Amino acid sequence: MEDNREVLRMELFRVAGLIFGFAFLGGIGFLIYYLISSVLHLATVNPTVATAFVTGAITIVASVSAVVVGRYFEKRKEVEQAFRERRLQAYERFVSKFAEIAGEIPVSSDDLVRFLRQLNKEILLWAGPRLLKAYTTFLFAASDAAAGKTFFLLEDFYRAMREDLGHSNIGLKCGDILRLILKSDDLTKLLAGMEKDRDFRIVPGR
Repeated sequence: MEDNREVLRMELFRVAGLIFGFAFLGGIGFLIYYLISSVLHLATVNPTVATAFVTGAITIVASVSAVVVGRYFEKRKEVEQAFRERRLQAYERFVSKFAEIAGEIPVSSDDLVRFLRQLNKEILLWAGPRLLKAYTTFLFAASDAAAGKTFFLLEDFYRAMREDLGHSNIGLKCGDILRLILKSDDLTKLLAGMEKDRDFRIVPGR
């Protein structure tokens, strides 16, 4: 419930920011129109006064615009940082839980179900669209944990996770992230098997 209220608050801020942005641009547009009209009128009466008026108006408009725009982007950055913190917490829990599942200590099915329910909610609320798609694709494929493509989809999910946190994946090749999850022999077997057969299974199907 608290997460939902936090999302609603941030979304309201985004909408308010957009409305304010359009209103500000509209005001600037009207001010420019008014200034041009005034300058044209003054230019026909007193060119010296018109020049001084334009100089002062430009200084004022530039100063106010810099303050308003700077404050808007500052608040936007604060909201984005809050989203990033929420995402980081959820992704850290997934990485930790997956390491636990892949470890030697067995994880009870009830504990895993509770964890996935909570994770599903957090992913839905905080993840970007690409990560959400990568997560649901991996989750659907995870029902066949022995399939080689499941590990590739997990790697895609990790890449999307990194991108969602603002990291670049440039230079990362297929299998680089899996090196942190699988043993060297298992990874070699997986990559070789998937290169020959896209339906390769680490554990042969029954």
